[in-house]
Amino acid sequence: MIFDFNGFLLPTEKIIIDYKYFNEYYSQLENRKKLLNSFNVIIKYLLENTEDIFYIWIGGSFVTRKEEPNDIDFTVFLTPKDYNNNLQDLIQNIYNLKDDIRLHADFKNFSPYSDYPETIVRINTIKNLFLSRKSDEITDNEITKGFIEISSETIN
Repeated sequence: MIFDFNGFLLPTEKIIIDYKYFNEYYSQLENRKKLLNSFNVIIKYLLENTEDIFYIWIGGSFVTRKEEPNDIDFTVFLTPKDYNNNLQDLIQNIYNLKDDIRLHADFKNFSPYSDYPETIVRINTIKNLFLSRKSDEITDNEITKGFIEISSETIN
């Protein structure tokens, strides 16, 4: 992974990596291991309770050089079938699973036949996960931090 002088991921765009690499890279510090353990329980639950492919965008301080991030900020993109059939159960069970570990999860509906998550996510996801500042009006050229995408296809 490459970081800028502020400790933010580079390049300042979506960085696609596989699940195994994500876990290996970010589990090097004890605080991140604890957060990853909770995150991995949620990933396992998602794999067991969705039928279609899903994508996860991970941003916030967890994917920076910050030594002790407090949480993992992530957005899960589900197909319409999984989103409509399972969303309430997924949210309830995920919040029950995570105990006292702070994870900030958001769920979005996407069509796998479109340009997937980019077509439906703009202001809120970008504002909450991928900017170094908060603003009500955000344009694509204002993304100031890289963020990670993991596909469920890379999780074994």
